[in-house]
Amino acid sequence: MRKSGSERKLYGAAFLYTITGGYLDAYCYVLHGHVFANAQTGNIVLLGLDLAGGDLRSALSHLPPILTFAVGVLGTLWLHEHRNLTAAQLRTLGAYIEITFLAALFFLGPRISDSLVVPSIALVAAVQVTSFQAVSNWKFNSAMTTGNLRATLNAFILWRAGKDTEQNRMTFLATGAICLFFAFGAVLGGVCSRFFPRQALLPCILAITTAALLGIAREPE
Repeated sequence: MRKSGSERKLYGAAFLYTITGGYLDAYCYVLHGHVFANAQTGNIVLLGLDLAGGDLRSALSHLPPILTFAVGVLGTLWLHEHRNLTAAQLRTLGAYIEITFLAALFFLGPRISDSLVVPSIALVAAVQVTSFQAVSNWKFNSAMTTGNLRATLNAFILWRAGKDTEQNRMTFLATGAICLFFAFGAVLGGVCSRFFPRQALLPCILAITTAALLGIAREPE
């Protein structure tokens, strides 16, 4: 099935956002306390383990990224529901918020602590995954890859079983590419964070800026 120009642009934006998802997790892990800011499952598990071990202070340290992630999701959903933003407007606003936060982290650099960096990136991830979740009928998550991997394997099984062959084949290819781009972003983020720590956020900011320009495209009819 032939894709429209707008749809191709949105696929390109989705792939770029997914690269930044893997990139930012690697960035936080290498430079900011060996934690993952995008996926909150780990923070909730660590919170539970610390509470079980009686370490209340350590448990409380896991709350800020969870809370800022929740604020990012709620704020983005509120804008969508109460300001009547189109999908393209929501994507663009989300990108502006991400670029603003990442640019501030880049310029402030080592002057801010891990306790501020990680929650800020959790907020960025929340805005990203809530403002851009789908291209046409194809849904994805640019900040966490577990669901994408499940969707890839599910689509492969259905495709090979002859069920909705074309749709499942395209889903398999798209979500499989998303998983690969996430892994590529993690590798790139790890390399840049280890060897160019002061400039490590620059590639991420450039990727999101490019994704924002592509994401301005209207949803295909």
